Amino acid sequence: MADTETLKLQRNLSALVEFSRIVNSSLDLNFTLNNLLFSCLGKFLTTKGFVVIEEQGVACIKTAKGINAETISAFNSTKHSVSNQESLLQAYNQLGASVVEKISSSRKDLGYIALGEKITKQPYSQEEKDFLRTILNIAGTAIENALNITELKQVNRDLDSRINRLSSLFELSKEFGLLTEESRISRLLAYSLLGHFLSSIYAIIILRIKKAKYSRQPSTKVN
Repeated sequence: MADTETLKLQRNLSALVEFSRIVNSSLDLNFTLNNLLFSCLGKFLTTKGFVVIEEQGVACIKTAKGINAETISAFNSTKHSVSNQESLLQAYNQLGASVVEKISSSRKDLGYIALGEKITKQPYSQEEKDFLRTILNIAGTAIENALNITELKQVNRDLDSRINRLSSLFELSKEFGLLTEESRISRLLAYSLLGHFLSSIYAIIILRIKKAKYSRQPSTKVN
């Protein structure tokens, strides 16, 4: 009996070491979340599960197995607030979750993982829940790192976009400064806007305001 328990502990420890190696080998968020979910599905013998990540106070399913795309889309479009725990747990139960655990790092809560009923129809034991929490403790840091990298990439893309826009505006200002004909200025403006907004229809309206002419009348002297 002791040998069996020792062998089980060794297998669990080996699984944790291998899982830690895999999830920390990449900073890609989808890779990390998929490995977390599939590792849990294989370990606990279930065919349904999903991972929820908090985005600006809203719960969003990032990866799932055993749930159709329409259901995932409906959940995400509802925009469940992470602060409303009761409503959130009800939504998880409606998706078929049998066990739900929070994903956290050392600094903040990141989301949740929910697993469906096991193939054996047996409830999750306390030992299995403890093992799941251990997996999530390992995954928490990797997920936080991946989220930070994803955020930095988005910031860099935004900065690149702004720099490109500023460069374009600078070049356009130079070209506009060299033109004096109204038709050429209008054509350059139209082509610039069409290229930026990917439109094929445009109209440029020029307002010509006529100045009122006043004639000065000779003053008349009143006696």
